[in-house]
Amino acid sequence: MLLEDDIILYENLASFLKNKGFDVLPYTPSYDIAQKHITYFKPDLAVLDIHLQGDKTGFDVAKLLSKKDIPYVFLTSYGDEIHFNTALTHAPFGFFEKSEVISLPDKLYRQLLLIIGQKNKIPEPAERTSSLVNKIGIIGLVDYLDELRKTTEKNKLKEQVIPFEDILYFSTDKRLLYKNKSAFKPNYVYIITKDNRIFFTSRSLADFQEELPHHFQRINDHTIINLTSTEFKGMIHKKEVSIGNKSFPVTQTYYKDFKKKLDYYYVSPKKRRK
Repeated sequence: MLLEDDIILYENLASFLKNKGFDVLPYTPSYDIAQKHITYFKPDLAVLDIHLQGDKTGFDVAKLLSKKDIPYVFLTSYGDEIHFNTALTHAPFGFFEKSEVISLPDKLYRQLLLIIGQKNKIPEPAERTSSLVNKIGIIGLVDYLDELRKTTEKNKLKEQVIPFEDILYFSTDKRLLYKNKSAFKPNYVYIITKDNRIFFTSRSLADFQEELPHHFQRINDHTIINLTSTEFKGMIHKKEVSIGNKSFPVTQTYYKDFKKKLDYYYVSPKKRRK
């Protein structure tokens, strides 16, 4: 998480870190937005500006991160003794002035690698964990594995790269997929795209759901939906949602998490109770 109220500096540093293999959370200019990002995204580490939008500072965000054992460094325009000594009381993993990082961004990058290396998150650059890499999609099979093994076409595509933004939902519910039920095979998850193509993965929903972006949400035992798809139409009623040309039940087990994410991405039509 990059806590920075200067949008130009945020974009420059975010671009630099992404090119180095880090997954950077959306623009975070204030305490309130940082609190939401910490709750929903659970970042591995954070870079904190001190003076932010609003009344609270990066020191207040540092307290939130400390409670969750998330390491952080300070990145500020104020390198005087007062700010530095105040920062020391929070026990950060580093303190940088913006001027030195703007001219030599590798100094910040190397410090972040050291922090993650100490937590055994990325022992070697080539072995970085998926949570830090910018994954942009999933690789799906174009047919069942046994059918693919039968093909004799040398140039036939067997696997297809599918950007996350093209995916409507993942499902194991045969009622949603085929009119011919005999074609359904139970040991697969079906990947449905917004242009109604169907791909396959032999992994289970539980197996890969932790690797999906935050905007994918499980809503029942059979289905994970893309909350930010342009085909997501909203709730039909409290226990059912519409996406594409299908409707899905939201079961009690997943409703609370589903509702939290819905409120995160979309403004509620009702006034919140305080």
